Amino acid sequence: MAKMNLQFHGTTDEIIELVRRLQVSYNLHMVTIKLFPFEYKTISQDEFESKIEVIRDSKMIFLRLDKPDLTQTEYMKFLDDNNNSLVISLGKYREGLMEESSIGTIATDSNALVIWKKIINAYRRKLLKGAWIGHVMSDTKTFYKNHYYTPLAQEAFLGGYKIVQFESLPSFYILSYDIDIYKDYNFEPPSQLEI
Repeated sequence: MAKMNLQFHGTTDEIIELVRRLQVSYNLHMVTIKLFPFEYKTISQDEFESKIEVIRDSKMIFLRLDKPDLTQTEYMKFLDDNNNSLVISLGKYREGLMEESSIGTIATDSNALVIWKKIINAYRRKLLKGAWIGHVMSDTKTFYKNHYYTPLAQEAFLGGYKIVQFESLPSFYILSYDIDIYKDYNFEPPSQLEI
């Protein structure tokens, strides 16, 4: 079994466009997932446009080379029965806030793993990287050279969006190498950030 996961910040529209391209390019089966309560919907290539709001409102998107197993009604059992999927997790993206998203897999099938690895690595190469993370509780910041994000995520940050891993965490990302970005883009840092 192999695991791969790429966490990144990106807009919902960018992620949906990635899903659309992958589904068509690799002729993939697609399942959208909602949690609390757990529910799923299959979406074929022909239905993509008509079900765009279903995709937008989902928490996760499973892409598969073969047909998914849709017999389970519990999330953890669904995961077990549908390993070898490429799973795209959609972070919240609404006015003023962007959560982290991810693309990854837990695969036992070597054919699936080769394809998912190729897709994840190709996507990683298209992303910008390098970000500061501000720690609200300690008034410090740390630079992460391998934090990934799309150009539109950086634009959202520069436009005043709060960029976070999860909404409930007391830390935030600064999607730039330049610490002076605080001054230039109307973004208030915590007091006394340390380099």
